[in-house]
Amino acid sequence: MLAATAALPVACAADGASDTAPPRTPQGAVSGAPAGPTTWLDLLDGAGSGEPLLVACQDRNADGRLDAADGYEGLSIPLADGPAACAEAGVHAEYWAGDAAVDCSGPPSLLVVLVGGGGTNLLDTSLGESIGMVEIANELRRRADDAGVATAPLLTAAAITGADLPQTRMEQWLAYDLSRRLDETPCLRAAVIGHSHGGVTVTSVLAAIEDAYPGRLYGVLLDRSTALYDRPAGEFPADAPVLNVFQENEGWHGVPLAMPNVEDLDQSAALPAWPLAAGEQGPPAPPVTHLNLDDAPGVRGEIVERILRWATASP
Repeated sequence: MLAATAALPVACAADGASDTAPPRTPQGAVSGAPAGPTTWLDLLDGAGSGEPLLVACQDRNADGRLDAADGYEGLSIPLADGPAACAEAGVHAEYWAGDAAVDCSGPPSLLVVLVGGGGTNLLDTSLGESIGMVEIANELRRRADDAGVATAPLLTAAAITGADLPQTRMEQWLAYDLSRRLDETPCLRAAVIGHSHGGVTVTSVLAAIEDAYPGRLYGVLLDRSTALYDRPAGEFPADAPVLNVFQENEGWHGVPLAMPNVEDLDQSAALPAWPLAAGEQGPPAPPVTHLNLDDAPGVRGEIVERILRWATASP
């Protein structure tokens, strides 16, 4: 696996679905999982060093904007709260990246990007929101190692705290960082996986950069949602392959996209994580919902298989 370090580069319903968010329930109550790690990095195998970032804190000259003056040439992100946007540093974090520098004399390497849904805090797993994606990254690492493909993780929320348009600005930030990484490492491919609002981030980012990196991007949407997003985001990649995973068990859900480069996968029948073991007593496992679709082992397995198939194919 590639070395992982902190890098400085750079929840909700689908279109037409309900715009009222489902109630959030602590992780244990949703799945029966025991209490465990408290941060996303605690869950990530081989995470390495580096602390997750609050993106607003990269405003090094405290002028209320992330731009060339802070070392981000070509980027311009206004921070609605100015320097105060950095106030939650150490309590809230929304970005952490692995080192993508590799020796390109070998096979292509894989950057695994996880984009959490609305409210994601990389320093707090207590709500259980989107953290099932971390096991996708862990399984990809194990399977990719066996296939001789090096991997590196990148974790991000779907919004920049303190930005004028939180979700839209995270799209810009992630597109900027991904472009930098792909430019620096020609053998690098990126699988970008997003849950809920994070699914919107995936489609917008891939649409913005796919022309520059043909054959090097793969998107996964887990119940992609635009409700309560800061704009009616409708950008979709035209060529990059996308796996659109959704469920229709509640009003808050994704929808089939029916696009040539998109594989729609209805997983409404999937079982959530931690089903009853043989001989245990209790009610049957409920169907997956918007919040725990990423926890379903079957769903995660489908995603891992498709990403591996793409990552190990000839460029």
